[in-house]
Amino acid sequence: MADFEALNQLRSQALRQIREMVSEEAALGAGYFNGQNMSEIIAGIERNRARFRALWNQHEKVRQEMVDAGFMPPPVQSDDLCGSPVEDPIRHKLEDRLKSDLESARAEYYFASQEFRLFVGHGTGLPAPDGNLRAQQIAAVHSAALRKYTGAMRRFNAFLADGKLPEE
Repeated sequence: MADFEALNQLRSQALRQIREMVSEEAALGAGYFNGQNMSEIIAGIERNRARFRALWNQHEKVRQEMVDAGFMPPPVQSDDLCGSPVEDPIRHKLEDRLKSDLESARAEYYFASQEFRLFVGHGTGLPAPDGNLRAQQIAAVHSAALRKYTGAMRRFNAFLADGKLPEE
């Protein structure tokens, strides 16, 4: 019968080597060519791929030996247990409606934002008190559009993330 400690140590060693290899790759990937030509880079990738495959096969072999010895449960075979979710037409209708509300609020906000930018850059061009009134109107429309847009975004995100129905 196989020794649990020895098998577990072999398995841990293989996993540690895989982790080290992945962290080395991440550090190298963050850099740049360093003067290597393309064939050297491709050869390095192929060497690393072969090394990773060998380490992974070693890990799987040791894991299977641990399963055979009764030290670990066998791996779970998936029969598409987490298959595609059941299509819910009501959920799709709600999502489409929320998406449509979001798009219309976005368009309204962008239009109000353009008008507000023009006002900030050039003023209203009207003398006081009409100019002051127009400035207040432009700012109020911009604020209302921004509130509507952020509210629509919150409702849409809450529905997608939590499945919460929007408050009517």
